[in-house]
Amino acid sequence: HAGRWREDVGGLSAADRDRKLSEAAQAFVTTRDELKALASSDPEVSRLRQEAEKNLALGAFDRARGNLAEAAGIDAQSSDALAGKLVARRVSEAASYEATAGIALAQLDYMGAVAAYEHAAALHLKIEGDADRGKRNRILQKLGDVHLRVGATANALEAYQRMEAAARLRLSGNPENDDAIRDMAIAIEVVGDALRTQGDFAGALKNYDEALKLRGAQVLRMDGNADWLYGVANAAERAGDMQRLLGDLDTALVKYESSLTFRRWLWDHGGNLPKYREGLLVALARIGVVRLAKGDIAGAEEVWAERLATARTLAAELPDSEVRQVRLAEAGHADALDFDRA
Repeated sequence: HAGRWREDVGGLSAADRDRKLSEAAQAFVTTRDELKALASSDPEVSRLRQEAEKNLALGAFDRARGNLAEAAGIDAQSSDALAGKLVARRVSEAASYEATAGIALAQLDYMGAVAAYEHAAALHLKIEGDADRGKRNRILQKLGDVHLRVGATANALEAYQRMEAAARLRLSGNPENDDAIRDMAIAIEVVGDALRTQGDFAGALKNYDEALKLRGAQVLRMDGNADWLYGVANAAERAGDMQRLLGDLDTALVKYESSLTFRRWLWDHGGNLPKYREGLLVALARIGVVRLAKGDIAGAEEVWAERLATARTLAAELPDSEVRQVRLAEAGHADALDFDRA
């Protein structure tokens, strides 16, 4: 089991190796950007984080983690904690642990990432500020994501359920706060994702429908908000996926078609963000799959033709993008569909 926690990519297939290295590269970029954005009132903590950023850029991951461990230690032991700055010190210490987790992921050291995220989450548990509660939710989501990545679905579910409990606490004090509502919806959805991975499709569907209801209550305040529309589309598609797997094709199609309305809006008004542009492809593919399963061959061909035209447009926008070219190739085959890419 320990081997799963620190990946050796040498024995993997080319596709799996590419995926792991892509994950590591993304973790590297994210952590580098987070380190640049971190601020501290303690000059020594700031200096150590700058050193960590430099070491990360040089590929000296262990030295970077050592810098961050030292920075976290300074925050933990500082006399400022006795001078009314306890919250600020805990937030700073947690930020160092979160950055450490990012470096661990860049090394494919999943156990190191789990330990660092647990440290960060434990520190945020002691902080009462609303914004910091939101930060803890996201740390717990990252923790669950790491567990899910290595196939530890029970641990992932437990982390996501902790996230859900934290989100409910935050929402109880701010029932009309849109950030708190969004965090609650995301927490419910990721619990659903873990249940889906465990094969509990009915449980997952219940969560996805609850998330949809939560997001739907924001409709009057969120008209034209791309991030909200993207979240509603994702939740509708997740629910549709579960209804499709449970054999309820009619309701699945209704969910997919409602999502398509949002995906079209994001295509037209969401700018050039890949997640907004490419989401339309998967929405069309989902509808085609269900129409075909219901015997509506003409209807399936119609949406798949639109999917192919959309993929050609995306490929032309970024001709050097490998992802876009793969999507174009997939769009030419009705059975080439990966729902998890939405």
